[in-house]
Amino acid sequence: MRDVLFRGKNKEGEWIYGSHFFDGEKHFIVMKKSECFYEDFMVNPKTIGEYTGVSDKEGKEIYEGDIILIRTWLNIFKDKAIVEFDRGSFVANGASLNNWTDVRILGNKVDDVELAKEFGDGE
Repeated sequence: MRDVLFRGKNKEGEWIYGSHFFDGEKHFIVMKKSECFYEDFMVNPKTIGEYTGVSDKEGKEIYEGDIILIRTWLNIFKDKAIVEFDRGSFVANGASLNNWTDVRILGNKVDDVELAKEFGDGE
C-alpha cells in the first residue's frame, strides 16, 4: 500500500510535504514535525500534487504535476510527459505510471513553466 502524501507551495514559495486539508476556503498541507506535533501551512491550491507511490530511477518521489522523461520501446525512444491523475490512476501520456520502468524527473509544471508550456500547461 502506498503512502498518501501531498505537496504544495506556501506563500514563501517553499514546497511543503504532508497531508492535504481543505477547510472550505483555504488549502493546507499538514506536516508531521515529531511523533505528536503537527504543523499546518497554507498553500496555493494550484501547486498541490499527490505522491504517485512511484519513484524515478534516481529514487526521487514522483508527484502529480511532475514533468518526466520516459524511456520506452526497448530503451530506443524517449518521451516527455506531465504526470496527471485520470480516472482513478496516475498516468503519463495516457498510460499508467506503473507501466514505465525507466523514468526521470525533469521538473514540474509549477517551477518549470517554460517546460510545462510544451504541454499547454504553463501559466
